[in-house]
Amino acid sequence: MRIDLGGWPDMSRRTTSPSSPAAENTLFAVYDLQVSPVSFDFSGFLVVAEQHRVDQELDHLYIVIVPPGDEEGHHDNKQFSVAHISWRMNNIILPLCELLTSYSGICICQTRQQAAGLLSTSASPTFPEHYSVEAPISRHHTGWSVLAGHLGQDIQKFRATDQARTYARRWIDAHADGRKCVSLTLREAPFIPSRNSDLGVWGDFAGALLAEGFFPIVLRDIDTALDVPPPELEGIATFPEGTFNLALRLGLYEECYINTFVANGPAQVCFYNKNVHFLYNLTGDWLERKPSSFGRMGIHEGETPPFLNKYQRWIWQHQSAEVLFEAYQELDADLKQDQSDGTYETNLDPVANNRIPILTFSERLSDWAHRTYETSHEEIELAEACLDWIPDAEVSEQDSLRRLINLALSTRQLEKAAGLLEAFIEKYERTPDVLIQLGVVSEAMNDYQSALQHYQEAAAIGETSPQVLYRLGVVHRHLGDFAKAREFLQLLVDKGSRYPELLFELGQAYEGLGDPVTAQRYYEQAESIAPGKK
Repeated sequence: MRIDLGGWPDMSRRTTSPSSPAAENTLFAVYDLQVSPVSFDFSGFLVVAEQHRVDQELDHLYIVIVPPGDEEGHHDNKQFSVAHISWRMNNIILPLCELLTSYSGICICQTRQQAAGLLSTSASPTFPEHYSVEAPISRHHTGWSVLAGHLGQDIQKFRATDQARTYARRWIDAHADGRKCVSLTLREAPFIPSRNSDLGVWGDFAGALLAEGFFPIVLRDIDTALDVPPPELEGIATFPEGTFNLALRLGLYEECYINTFVANGPAQVCFYNKNVHFLYNLTGDWLERKPSSFGRMGIHEGETPPFLNKYQRWIWQHQSAEVLFEAYQELDADLKQDQSDGTYETNLDPVANNRIPILTFSERLSDWAHRTYETSHEEIELAEACLDWIPDAEVSEQDSLRRLINLALSTRQLEKAAGLLEAFIEKYERTPDVLIQLGVVSEAMNDYQSALQHYQEAAAIGETSPQVLYRLGVVHRHLGDFAKAREFLQLLVDKGSRYPELLFELGQAYEGLGDPVTAQRYYEQAESIAPGKK
């Protein structure tokens, strides 16, 4: 759906002023819903904003929420009604802010004009740097958190409040009968159901915990939390209060001995809290897609993000009560050993062995951008940002020119990017990847005939990678040659590619050929993988 200015939820009552009268001691962190989702991804934005505040030696963090403009805004927000957007603002966005001790207030702007006025009259520095309402920048991508982890920064900034922990402990004392508590946070969402918890597996896991003398606590998904528990969870304690109150939820997680998750939003909050011991079982496309979708964050299969500590572990296996219980036993044993020998507090720091060189991380992001046919602009921007942390001695003259090209692309200076690419070709050689980039720039400038020539030249010198086939399909569609577009795009799908952008483009090719039935099938496949994204 489109949220126009008239339909934006009235949140003005939640607007507060920065607590510090010294504007220079406050960082304005701007979260723009034109390019960012109303979701738990906000947690990643908050911790990198907080790290920037620390780096700048500022005292306070003030949050500015900017509504979408006349366009639809971030694709994830299209699946929500205005009422649900308002609910998420109150129950996800606002409570997440309060998990940071430096948080001093929030302004939820009613219009983009209001946001522009606020920022233009404030003397406070802004995050992201170079943000403007006219050219919004996002920082919710988990890759920014991963980059911080590889740099050795500790971004586990969230903490439950003392009061939340007190209430959670009171509930535990009244129900657990002295047993160690283990939370089981389920995903039962109507969208992308392949990521959901297998209730049979999690019921069996809860039973195994009970048999070993532990006290499992189930937190169901928001749309099922008030329902009668299914047979698989019969007899297992539930904590619906935590489902509807984020502060209380985090208080419970900190009070629990161990917490367990599938791929869901609440787990993201725990990524940034060192006091939460957890197991994170990957599910759905996060696990089954090859290469993993975590590749867009620079994370390869089998790895654990560098910002997590020893007691926070990812499980790269299909859901199984046996796998979960074995991982639980291993974590239990490590906790007991480290608490006994006095190393527990030290091991709450991020695990250094999970880091990789920044140059390697940058190359992973660039590879992902190439793999997704140069449509992954956020990964290109991340790869570019990595270069600021790579010593000049490790960066060649050729790499420096590539950096200028990527910078021009990320800032949408298309004519400048085209000129730099031509200069690169003249000075070095007509490599397929540079020709593809030049074609992408030509496409962005609506010069589809030039783009076609660049892609055809890349193919003529031996480039047959998925990205050149994809781009040939896209440009043929723009030129009205739907049969050629189908030929290239269908070839990729037949080889197993299932990226939503590819499926949507193939649907458009079939629609252009007068085959709406096949077109709809591919539109539905794209929607099932990435709801709302086109």
